Amino acid sequence: MSASTIALRYHVSTSIVINWLRFYHIPLRTHRISMNTLPLKRKLREQHLIHPNKRHSALTPEKAYILGVLAGDGHINSKFIRFEIRYDHEFIEEFLRCMHSVYGIRYSYYYYAPRNSYITYIPSQLICQDLLRYGDFRTYTWKIPKIIDSSHKKSILGSYLRGLYDSEGSVGRYDILFTSVSRHGAYGVKRLLTKLSIPSKIRPWRQRHRKKVYYTLRIGRKMYLKKFAILSNQFKSCLASSITGSINLGFSSDWVAQEPSPKQTSPSLHPQRLHTSFIIP
Repeated sequence: MSASTIALRYHVSTSIVINWLRFYHIPLRTHRISMNTLPLKRKLREQHLIHPNKRHSALTPEKAYILGVLAGDGHINSKFIRFEIRYDHEFIEEFLRCMHSVYGIRYSYYYYAPRNSYITYIPSQLICQDLLRYGDFRTYTWKIPKIIDSSHKKSILGSYLRGLYDSEGSVGRYDILFTSVSRHGAYGVKRLLTKLSIPSKIRPWRQRHRKKVYYTLRIGRKMYLKKFAILSNQFKSCLASSITGSINLGFSSDWVAQEPSPKQTSPSLHPQRLHTSFIIP
């Protein structure tokens, strides 16, 4: 406790408290030591925190989208959020738009030429604390947040799936795929799709000479792909043509998961990224 705090408690001046301490041979702290105490560090840290200027406790479709992205491509810890995406500036702009909608703070991104990627950095402990209370976002262990898993609002379910499929989804010639190394996460996505009346299949597989198991969730068949296209009817132009072609050609009933080529580092089976915007009729 500082001399000024003691003075306030006993309604005397700080100089009188210092004289008391000297009289009883109690050593006084130097300025450097007093500035290194935990209460003062906490107080200074709180003064420099960026406080959201919107009420953000409720789960909105925009926050559900953020949670989906963080489970896919984003990185979050107790101090900051870092999000990097290659090629797709529209994706990162949508993510930042949702951040502004939920927390009222505008963040920017920059282009990183060596990796041809776009990066945003959000150093807000308060935002991180709010998002981390929904669950685990680690690559191998992430799960669907309980509040979303138990929700029956199509706007919430659709927005969360949109964030996941924007991050980890891909479009093939006859199907739409979602690949993850988290077993709980993959089966959670299957449950959410079932709630939206979109059946799907999961096939676990692994690359040769590797122990890591991937879980690929497939939406196939003509009627289900059409339903998915209705729920997520805003795609990149190159992907929209792929989906249209898949619907016109029809689907086979059997499917066998294929391993990616050695040159393909992403666990996604198809290189085309899926950019979705769930609109619930």
